[in-house]
Amino acid sequence: MLENSEPKELLKELGLKVTRSREAVISVLRGSGKPLTHGELMEKLPKGKSWDRVTVYRTLSELEEKKVLRSVSSNERITYFELK
Repeated sequence: MLENSEPKELLKELGLKVTRSREAVISVLRGSGKPLTHGELMEKLPKGKSWDRVTVYRTLSELEEKKVLRSVSSNERITYFELK
């Protein structure tokens, strides 16, 4: 499902509204090749646009609820996010 779907189509399949933040988060996680922290994700979002930290957290939470993404906590209490 994830590999073949564009972020827009994936969001529609999940019943989520298509937003710039959701599309960007999915694109960054897909292209990262490794799990990212919230801070790393924020740094990799497209430049030239403002990104709200809380909106990105909410997006991560929604995608985790929909079982599209997984969060993993390290021993240092840092949470990493990755697409399933």
